Amino acid sequence: EVTEDQCYNCPTEALTIMGQIYTVEALMSVILEDRAFYEKSKGGVTFSGGEPLLQNKFLLQIIKRCKAANLHVVVDTTGFTSWQNLMSILPFVDVFLYDIKFMEGVLHKKYTGVDNKLILKNITNLSLAGKNIYVRIPVIPMVNDSERSIVEICNFIKDLNIEQVNLLPYHGIGVSKYKNIRKEYLLKGTKEPSEVKMRVLKEIVEGYNIKTIIGG
Repeated sequence: EVTEDQCYNCPTEALTIMGQIYTVEALMSVILEDRAFYEKSKGGVTFSGGEPLLQNKFLLQIIKRCKAANLHVVVDTTGFTSWQNLMSILPFVDVFLYDIKFMEGVLHKKYTGVDNKLILKNITNLSLAGKNIYVRIPVIPMVNDSERSIVEICNFIKDLNIEQVNLLPYHGIGVSKYKNIRKEYLLKGTKEPSEVKMRVLKEIVEGYNIKTIIGG
C-alpha cells in the first residue's frame, strides 16, 4: 500500500495524488472564492465525478450549504444509485445531468458492468418529480453510435421532462488516467466520431423536438 506521504515525496514523480480530501467547511471556502464569477456568468456549482452519489452524505451536506448561499447547483450522475439517495438531494438540486448510454440492458451490462433497469427507473422518477434534466449521451464509435441506438434512447425520453440532450463525442483523454492507475484501457485505438456523424445524430434527436447540443 502506497501512503500519501510517499506520493508527495516520490523523487521521480512516478507516484502522484489523484484527488484531494476536503471537509465540508474547506470545500465551501473554495467554492465561495468564485462567487463573483458565478454572479457575473449566471452560473453555479456542478458536482461530478466519478459518481458524486457514491458520497451521498457528504454531497447532501455540501449542496445544502450551496443552496443556503443562493448558489445554482447541478449534479452530474449515472443514475446508478438508490432512489432514496436521489430523493434526499432533490430539494437542493436545480439541474441533473444524467447519463444514458444504452437502452438495451445486455449491452449496458457488457460495457459498464451493470444493468440499466435502476438507471432508467430513476430518471423516470426524477421526471415525475418535476426536476430539470439534461440527458448526456456519450457517443462511442462501434459501441453506441448507431442511429438505431440513438432512436431507442429518444423513444424512451420523449415523454419525460427532458430539457436538453447533450451528445458527447468520444475522446481519448481517459487513456493516460487508466495508465496512472495501472488498468487496461479497453477502448484502445477507438477514434473520435466524425463531425458528420455527430450532426446526423443531432438531427435525429432534434426530430423529437428536444433541444440538442453536441458537446458540453
